[in-house]
This record gives sequence, structure tokens and C-alpha cells, in this order.
Amino acid sequence: MWQGFQIVPDQASTISRGVDYLFYFLTAIDLFFTAIIFLAIFYFALRYRRRSEHQQAEQIEGSLPLEIAWTLIPLGIYVLETHPESPPATALSSFGGPNGRIEA
Repeated sequence: MWQGFQIVPDQASTISRGVDYLFYFLTAIDLFFTAIIFLAIFYFALRYRRRSEHQQAEQIEGSLPLEIAWTLIPLGIYVLETHPESPPATALSSFGGPNGRIEA
């Protein structure tokens, strides 16, 4: 059934082996962190499960400053990374200038 099945196609260039190895490396990292997250969820689900019907969780009130902070900090990082007025330094050297024109 699996005979002749390839995960990646035949090499079409000299750098394709490196690209394949990069793909395998990134896949391994993804699987590693997926396993870590799964094990953490499983551990905490078992550790903090309700042991009886009479055991009730405490009601915890939220913290408005904390909720504002964990909303605004990622928003700020996103805005800084995607701001169109500040291209990365490599873009300037690749295209010749801040306006994208190649000057002779």
C-alpha cells in the first residue's frame, strides 16, 4: 500500500535537499511543542479536576488593568511589526531606497 509513496518530490535543484531538511526540522519543532502543550493540558486536567459533586470552584473577579494590558501589548507588537512606514533594513538595500526605486 505505501510502496512508492513519497513525502517530498524528487530533487529538482541543488538546494532542494536543504529545503527538505528545513521542512523536517520545522515539523519536528512543531511536533515537539504540540506534545508539550498536550502533556501540560492533560496534566493540569487531571491535577485540578473536581473530585466530588460538593466541591465548587471559587468565583474570581477579573482585573481590568490586567485585561487591558494583555490586549494592548500584543496589539502594540502587531502594529509595530506591520507598520507600512518602516520597512526592514533588508528591504531598503534590496530595492535601492525607501521609495522602492532602483537608482542608477
